[in-house]
Parts: sequence; structure tokens; C-alpha cells
Amino acid sequence: MSELRFLVLGPVEVLLGDEPLRLPSGHQQAVLACLLVHPGQVVSGDLLIEAVWPGALPANPRGALHTVISRLRSTLGEAAIDSAPGGYRLCVASGRIDAQRFEQLRREAHRAGPPRSLELFEQARALWRGPAYGEHAELGAVTAEAARLDRLGSDTLEEHAAALGECGRHGEAASVLAQLLAADPFREHAVELLMGALHDAGRPAEALERFRSYRDQLAAELGLDPGPALLALQGRILGRDPPPQPARGTDPGWSRVPPVWVDTSGAFLGRAREQQELVHLVGGNRLVTVTGVGGVGKTRLVAETLPALMQNRAAVVVELSVAVPGQVTGRVARALGLRRSRAEDIVELLSLSRLLLVLDNCEHVREEVAALAAEVARHCAGVRIVATSRHRLEVAAEQVLTVEPFAAPSTPGDEDPAVQLFAERLARVRHAADLGRPVSVQRLCRRLDGLPLAIELAASRAATIGVDAVAELLAREPGSALPELTPIVDWSVRLLTARQRDLLCRLTVFAGPFDQEAACAVAPHAAARSDPARTATDLAELVAAHLVVRRPGEEGEAEFGMLAMVRDRAIQLLEDSGEAERTREAHARWVAAVMRRGARDWIGGATAAASRRLTGRAPDVAVALRWALHAGHLDQAAEIVVPLKLHMHWLGDVGLGDLVVETAQRCASGSPGGTSSAVAAGALACAERGSTAAAQRLAHRVLAQELPPQGQALAGIAMAVATLYEGDLTGAAHWSRTVADQPRVAVGHRADAGGTLTLALVYAGEVDAARRAVRLALLGAQAAGAEAAHAFALYAAGELAVVEEPERAAALLRDAAARADEIDARHISQVARLALLAVLGRTGAGDEALEIAGPLLHDIRLAGAWPQAWTTVRLVAELLLARHRFPDAALLHSAVDLATGAPPLIAADVERGVGEQLRDALGEDVLHGIIRVSAGLSRTQVLDRAAALVAEERRA
Repeated sequence: MSELRFLVLGPVEVLLGDEPLRLPSGHQQAVLACLLVHPGQVVSGDLLIEAVWPGALPANPRGALHTVISRLRSTLGEAAIDSAPGGYRLCVASGRIDAQRFEQLRREAHRAGPPRSLELFEQARALWRGPAYGEHAELGAVTAEAARLDRLGSDTLEEHAAALGECGRHGEAASVLAQLLAADPFREHAVELLMGALHDAGRPAEALERFRSYRDQLAAELGLDPGPALLALQGRILGRDPPPQPARGTDPGWSRVPPVWVDTSGAFLGRAREQQELVHLVGGNRLVTVTGVGGVGKTRLVAETLPALMQNRAAVVVELSVAVPGQVTGRVARALGLRRSRAEDIVELLSLSRLLLVLDNCEHVREEVAALAAEVARHCAGVRIVATSRHRLEVAAEQVLTVEPFAAPSTPGDEDPAVQLFAERLARVRHAADLGRPVSVQRLCRRLDGLPLAIELAASRAATIGVDAVAELLAREPGSALPELTPIVDWSVRLLTARQRDLLCRLTVFAGPFDQEAACAVAPHAAARSDPARTATDLAELVAAHLVVRRPGEEGEAEFGMLAMVRDRAIQLLEDSGEAERTREAHARWVAAVMRRGARDWIGGATAAASRRLTGRAPDVAVALRWALHAGHLDQAAEIVVPLKLHMHWLGDVGLGDLVVETAQRCASGSPGGTSSAVAAGALACAERGSTAAAQRLAHRVLAQELPPQGQALAGIAMAVATLYEGDLTGAAHWSRTVADQPRVAVGHRADAGGTLTLALVYAGEVDAARRAVRLALLGAQAAGAEAAHAFALYAAGELAVVEEPERAAALLRDAAARADEIDARHISQVARLALLAVLGRTGAGDEALEIAGPLLHDIRLAGAWPQAWTTVRLVAELLLARHRFPDAALLHSAVDLATGAPPLIAADVERGVGEQLRDALGEDVLHGIIRVSAGLSRTQVLDRAAALVAEERRA
């Protein structure tokens, strides 16, 4: 059996070694094809019988099947097919089916860079001999798998062509794509790739002719227009950049205003040539890495050049100076507004975006950055990446700009940027300071090798002790400032007082910007922790010494951060001091205190402030939780995750959800007492992400215990949400009541449970009981000042009103969404707007529905909430149908029907009969052609098409 190989990428064949085995035609081949669809799994006898005899059954079907299996075993060997209860199993080792090998080659190609990816795609293509499963593709048990493989085969042709283009073989890429389009002329992404290949091969006229031909055929045969990505490509080939557009949806990370993440208030000197070169490189390349030694000014160069780099693009900056391995994708996802943090989610989001992505301070996580940057550069044509790193990323698509320290002027009398920088920084620290003898400053700057950060540090000290004294101190330091700044940083640190030095080292535990209150929490002495004024004085000295950077925070409050070089050295000094663990423990205690205050505010009248605080402190929450788990301090981890999950409806960071679940699992497996509420917190985290079985397993571990009120709220709401998602309306109502009727639970959390209870009762048709429940939920939320619970109860009231009062339902849902937006309760906002979209579209308020649909599509896409996304697309299709845009409505409607994971139509949807209306309006042939177009669209392209159609209708 180990030598048998099975081929399904074409007619079904079996090889023994390299020699084909003769398979009798008919029933034996049909049974083998069905077994190959599920290798190693039991296939029921009933399914095999139906496949082999789809019409009239033999007199004894099971006996006849047994005979077929016996004859097949005589060909393949007795050990090839096992009998099992209820059916049969094909015993085949992994990798012995060509389809398995094909998919493995695809996975390897996606991870590899050119030219290796090209070799792998070529090997994958070489496995194909015809349509998957050949004549047996029509068998009911085989059809879906054969269609899936055929789609992957076509996708591989596209990817092979893209890999050829990456290797500069644009003419060959065009030939591959032309072959694909000859068989399937409506594969829009293939048209896009073909146009790009022709343009890159120096044949722009042919590219534009291909666009015109496709556009005309699409319009003539199906009544459709090309999608947004194809139109944008046509514009670029014609030399027309798309006009500036407002930020998509409501996410602030997509702003077209240049982000500010580094202090640019001081003069920027001596980098005009580097700025011009950076603009040139970014204009023609997808990935540019700005390299240079630490402290040379890479980040400042990018920040100053950013407005010129954006070129009608939004810009997102990701600071990685405090990231550790494993955190890069999470930090990038968070900066983009994504609530999912896998690399594939990032690539999918950016695949049709026009964005400048800045990845700052990458050297310590270079491998992870390189892997992500390579994927984005490969699949996201509209994205430009600028990375700063002391070392290049070593990615195939990378162009490198090396920033050198300031050199001495080549001509005597020319301005020296190093001296100018020293003078400017000196004047900032000490107004009207005496620069001293120019020759002394020049010598000092040369002694510092023209390194900007070293010059700034020296200038901060010269303001106090003078240029000559600084030069004398520096002369005692062995070695040069290059290649690293450690001697210069050490020198600046030694000039601090012991208390200031200890504070500097302890501040490295923060994962993001920190304020004075946070600094006090980790200050080295109890007196400093209780004396904010003393800590403020020490912070001011650290800022003056250029060891800590002051940044504007929210609402005018000052926040602080560190330069990467200073931070790296201060971390080493903290480890050497023996105070690292105590400092991290103090940091975890501070995080827990912040979370407890936030949990109280969330249900006590300050929900918006709690949301902002949690959003800003999410990186520190993650760091504290990882430390507590690694150190085995489950009690401290529990003190963080319980109040964290009591921020109900805050769904801003998937990484935190993972850590909450890990904490719960560790606590559930035999932890010390007092952590049962953390298990309940993990149950709620699982329920929110739709992992209903895991949620119920965790909740049941602690429900039998005597839980404190907070744990009761978390466990009960977790069970209510999980059962509601499973459609168990009776269970959802029961578990909601266990919280809503529990007097020990805080009023705000009881009100929140009342909202879930209302939904369960509405969906179950118990309207009177739902009215009572929502009335109590609204009253409780208002009494407690629990703004999120109030918004959620309003949403539930809107769902109730849909049954009898659609106009009132719209008003309630608008109010719920508005209140949720004010407090950044994104989940409530999305479900309320989705319900409002349905109400408006089905009551004739199509214009208002369109106003909601665009931002909703974008927000749900960022959240990765694909079931809600497909529901939104389905509703947009109904809006287009009502406006007699039948082809566009059919394209979206059929895309949802084909989508994996799309919610099934409920009774009311079936009654509307959208599919039947479209078939009547378009005819069977046109509708079938539109379905072929939609089958070739990725889910990102579907959402992009839906958003473009909504925008078009709003302009009409």
C-alpha cells in the first residue's frame, strides 16, 4: 500500500511505483473517487451507494456495494480499504494523493520569495492533467471537491503568472494569463494581472486594449462594469493617479493627514539629498528600508519626508521599538484598526488598499518584519512600505537607503549640519546659550562622528557645563561613538543622580507611552511613588538630557517615551541592577489598578473614558499578562483579566483576547484559589469570538463554585452569548436571567444581561416577555450610568420594535449606534447599524440605508466579522435590486451565496425571493454568467465592489 499513489488532478488514476494500475471502469472507479475525496476518513455506505447507483438501485444495494469493494481491493490490495462501522475508509499515507502534494506546494510557494516561489508554482502546475476527477466530477459526492480543486488550479495559474512577473519575466506572465482568460474570460483578477504584465513588458497599448475589450464584453453580455481595482489600474497606466479620498469608514488610522509619532519640533538639517532619494525610491518600489547605525536619524528622516511620500495615500505608522518576537503582526494589525492579528488578515485588508505603511525600528524583530513585508509587497500592489532598521530586511523586493552620519564640509566655510544641530539643540535647552568657540564645537562633533543622537545628548550637557567640559568628559571615554551609541548613552546616564538613573531604567517596562502617574507606579522608592512632584522633577531632567522624549497625549496631558537606543541600554542596566522582576511586578500591579478603575468607570457613568484608557493601555496590558503567565503568577494575571473582561463590548484587540483565554485555561487546570473569575473571563472571551463550545467548557468549570459577583456576571453572560450564537434561545434566556436577576451583581452588568435576554426572547417570538425585559434593562442601565449597557439595551429594543413598529425601530437603532460610537463600543455600533440597514432598506428609506452601508462595510471588514459582512453585502444587493440595478445586485447576491461561512437565509429572506426576482429580471443565461464572475472574486474584492457600488449610488 505504501507504494500506491493516487492521481485526481485529471482522470482518476492509480500508480504502483511509476507504473499505472489498470482500474476497471464504472462502479469501482466511482467508489474509489468517493473514497479519495475523504482520504483516511470513513465514508458512509449510503453515500457510496447513492454515488454508484444514482438512479435505480440494485435489489440488494449493500451486497452489491460489498462486491464492488471486494473487487477494488483485489486491484489495490486487501489493506487498501478498511471496513468500519457504517462505511469504508481508504488507507492512504499523507502526501500519496497528487491533490495533497499540489496544495502543499502552494503553501510553500506562498511562504517563499522569488525565484523559489516560481519554481514551486511550476511544480504545482505540472501535476495537472485535466479537470479534477475527470468524468467522476459529476458524482454528487465528488462535485464540490472537484470544483474546489479546479478553482485552486485556476488560482495557481494566476499566482504562477504573478511570480513570473516578480522575476521580471513579464512576457511569459502575459502568455499564462491569456491562456487562463481564453477558458474563463470573466476572471477579473486575471485581467488585472494581464494588464499589469503587458504594461511592465513595455506594451501599455495592449494593456489598455485588453481593458477595453473586457469592459465591453462585460457590459454587452452581463450588464456589469469593471471593479474598482481594475479601473484604478487603467488610470495608472494612463498616468492618472486616483484623486485624494476621505478616510474609509470611521477608522482614524486611515487618515490622509501625515501621522505624528516622533518629535519634529526641532530644526531638521542636512538631509535634503536623502529626502529626495527616499521619495524617488518609494515612488518606484513597494518596499524601501532606511538603514544606518543607531542614532543616525532614520526615523526623523522618514517623519520629515512623510507628506511627500504619501502621494494620495493614507499613511499608517507602526512603532516596533518595544515589540518582542511574536508581536509584530499584532502591532501592525492594531495600527491598521484590525481586530484580527494574523498575517493573512493583514494582507487581505491591504490587498486592494492604497496605503503607505511605515514600520519603525525593526532591527530586533527583523525576521518577523521581513516575512510580513514580503507578503504585503507581493500581494498588495497599492501599498508602499517604508521600514527603518539598523540592518536591511533581506527581502527580494527591498530597496535600501543608507543614512550616514553628518560628514565634515568638503569645502572650508560651508555650513556644517552637525554644528548647526548642536547649536539648535543647545539653544532649546538653554535659551541664548553661548556656543563657545566654533572650532571647539566642530572638534566635538567630529569626536562624536557626526552622529545626530550623540550630538543632541552632548548639547544637552553643554547647556549645563559648557562645550569644553563636555569635550573633556568625552575624551575620557574609550573608543568611538560608532558603530553603537552605548558609550555616549552610558556617559549621559552617569551624569544623572542615582534616583533619576533608577527611574530611567524602570521606565523601560512600559510597552507604550506613559504618563507621570504611570511613572510614579514604578518609581524606585516608596517616597517617590507617593510624591508626584519628585517624579515630575526627575522626568523633566530625563527629558532635558534627551534620554526621555515628551509627547503630547490625549486631552492635552503629557506623555513620555524613549528613543530605541536609550531604551535598549536602559533595559540592560535594569537587568544588571537585579531590580527587573520587582519592577515588572510593580508594572503588573499598576496595570491591574488601571483595569479595576476602568471596570468601575465602564458601568459607572464614565464609559468613554474607560474605553479610551483601555485602548491606550492595551500594549501594557499584554506585556503585564505575558510576564505574569511566564512567571507563573496566575493570581496577578487573574487580577488583570477579570476587570479587563468587565469592560463589556470592548472588542478592540484580538491579542488581549488570546491572553485572556490562555490565563483562563491555565487557571482552570489547577490553579490556586481566587482565580475562578479569571476562568469565567476566558469563557466570555471565547463566546465573543464565536468559540461557543470552548466558552461553555470554561464556564461550566466554575459555575458550580461559589463565584464572587464579578465572576457570576462573566460566567452567566458568557453562557448566554454562547447559547444565543448556537441558536439555543431557551438556554440564552435562562443564562441571561441568572445574571439579570442576581442582586449581588452590579446593576450595570445586570442591565447588560437584560439586553441579551431581550434578544433571546424576541428571536423566540415571546414579545410580551421581551418588552418587560428590555424595560428593566433600560431602567437599570440609566440608573447605574452604564452607557454601554444602555446602548446595548437600546439596540435590543430596536430589534423588538422591528416586529411591530419599524419606524420606531429605526429611531432606536440610530440612537443605539450613536451612543455606542461615543464610547467606542464597536460591537454594539456594528450590530445596531446592521439592524438599521435592514430596517431602512425594507421600509423604502434607501438613501439613508446607503449612507450607513459604506462605513459599515469598512468597519465590519476591519473587525474580521465575516458573517456580518456577508449579511451587509446581501442587504446592499437588495438596495440595488430596489433601484433596478439587476446585474450589480446579482453579482453581490451570488457572491454571498458562494461564500464560505455566509449565514443561511432565514424564513423572511426566503419569502422575499431575491434570487427569483433576479432570475426573472436577467434571464438564466445572464445570471449564470454573472455567477461565473462572482466566483472569481476574492471576498475582499466582493466587499470592495459593494463599497464602490454604494458610493456610486450615493453620488447618483
